[in-house]
Amino acid sequence: QEYTLKLSNSTRTDDPLIRYKQDVAAGIERLVARDYYAARKRFTSAVLMSEIQNGDEAAHHSDLSWREVLAPEDVSLFAGILSLAFGSTTEQEELADHAEALASVPMIRETVVQVTKNADFKQAWSLLDQHAFRPLAADICIGSHLPAIKQQIKERFVLQYWRPYKCVSLKGMADRLG
Repeated sequence: QEYTLKLSNSTRTDDPLIRYKQDVAAGIERLVARDYYAARKRFTSAVLMSEIQNGDEAAHHSDLSWREVLAPEDVSLFAGILSLAFGSTTEQEELADHAEALASVPMIRETVVQVTKNADFKQAWSLLDQHAFRPLAADICIGSHLPAIKQQIKERFVLQYWRPYKCVSLKGMADRLG
């Protein structure tokens, strides 16, 4: 993190491509360091960059690529997966609602929608299991981290499922429901 932090501080710029590359580099570095929250933050920052104005033109996520390091689709995939595991519901909704953030990985977008809007955790897990986990397991950047990320997604799903009931007591439910 020290090097990416130094890079960010020494190259303060309004150029979206440079900021995108800084976020991608820092995201990879934080992923390697197993700091998944910070990695999620940096990958998410990179994919949400399409709204940044550069002069008279908007910078689009697809234009901000660094294919030599990590394809834009992978940046979106990593942002989505890490958001499911380590992001708040609000952050997940922001990703799902953003026009371009997850456009290159529609299955991840659909998974985030199933979690945040429909609370259909079974369908979300099924989508991940069918379409994401196998390719991610083979990915050089995230593959070795996948077991921990999968476990965190499971735990997050369980917590999100039970969250509406945390203020309800069994006695109160019995009284109200008969």
